[in-house]
Amino acid sequence: MRWPPIIFDVALTILVWAAVLMALRQRRARVATLSSPDAVRSRRLHEAAAVTATIGVTCFFAWFITGTTGPRWLHALSVPAALAFIAAGAVVAGYAAWTGGPLGVQADAQGQPPLFQLLDDLVGRWCDRRDLAALRVLLQAYPLTSPLSDGWHELRRALQTVRANGRDTLPPADRDDVETALRLVERMLRDARQLPSGDDA
Repeated sequence: MRWPPIIFDVALTILVWAAVLMALRQRRARVATLSSPDAVRSRRLHEAAAVTATIGVTCFFAWFITGTTGPRWLHALSVPAALAFIAAGAVVAGYAAWTGGPLGVQADAQGQPPLFQLLDDLVGRWCDRRDLAALRVLLQAYPLTSPLSDGWHELRRALQTVRANGRDTLPPADRDDVETALRLVERMLRDARQLPSGDDA
């Protein structure tokens, strides 16, 4: 019995699953807060597609393992199952991309910049200029202090404070970006009334 190749295949399967689940967790931590119905549906479809495709890859590993150890019926079934799962994952991923990604992560139809990228750019510029006043206000709410609506309301208040305090101190480009970020946050809150608050948790 060729145990070393089997152990290698099992270890590789575990590594693939760990990488996929870690990537899904990181993606969920970044976009799960954007809870409009379209965003939730798109995220869940992308996750389902990733898991389905990974099951297909696991079936391929099962084909390699059962080639030497059996059972033969599992070896014969592994390749068709792998192809079916990978094809299903591709279809689901395509549908998820067609329905559109979450607000604030992808640019919208008017070409507005992604929310998180915009805020990261603002923080970077203010760090370069040592604009401690604007940084102190924004960094109290960003990165988000809570994935619930309370965190998004805090971010909106912080952006409103930066806008009010920076009318005479921020460069025009920064003021425009603060306005854009504020509109994105307000639109997200308006379109996602079902987002739970901290009192409901």
